[in-house]
Amino acid sequence: MSRSVLFLSAILLFASTGWASTEPGDHAAGSKQTDLELVRAAIQRLDDVQQDDKWLFTMTIVEDGETRVIAHDARKQPEAQRELVSIDGATPSQDRLSDFRKEEKKRVDERDPDASFFDLIDMTTVSELERSGGSVRYAFTPRLKDLEKAEGKVSGSLVVDTLSGLVSAMDIFSTEEFSPAFSVSLQSYRLSFHFHNEQGTPLLTNMTSRAVGKVGFLKKFDTRTDITFSDYRPALD
Repeated sequence: MSRSVLFLSAILLFASTGWASTEPGDHAAGSKQTDLELVRAAIQRLDDVQQDDKWLFTMTIVEDGETRVIAHDARKQPEAQRELVSIDGATPSQDRLSDFRKEEKKRVDERDPDASFFDLIDMTTVSELERSGGSVRYAFTPRLKDLEKAEGKVSGSLVVDTLSGLVSAMDIFSTEEFSPAFSVSLQSYRLSFHFHNEQGTPLLTNMTSRAVGKVGFLKKFDTRTDITFSDYRPALD
């Protein structure tokens, strides 16, 4: 992934870890409480998947006109779990493999083992947007650690299937321009997740990130990354 997308995705998804969970007040209405319970349970089931630790899968990453295929094997040690299989259908060069290994070491070293979807959502802000068929779309305010400048400028939504009780989609998006870091201005940002119900387990099938903005006064960027997750198999003991 490009550095800009990785940076923003890390901020908007994983930097929220460490915030204390906020419990809904006792004054919540019955229907509101039911919604909160449904969303809480659905998000907890997302976190229970522990994708990196319990599954084998394939990632197909499309970015900057290039397609990379990466295999993940949870049975291996963290720094060896991911292997760069191909770039645009060809075997990667030794230089690209070496770069990949360095990037993986950095990813593992900087990874927060406690990061979760649950800590991303301020549960006191969950509200129903619409019902359609057997699903409900909810709005929420993301909890973004150390991003005070983004307060009130980033929102979120998620879709819960009422039959299975599982999340089928989640979006984090900017509602107006803001600066996530010094000299970086974001005109728009969206991070989207889609999940598949695999016999009661919500598996991530697609993650899309797009950032539009500028660095400094002149350099503009419009970066999009699409990641497809497939070939899931449980990492049996």
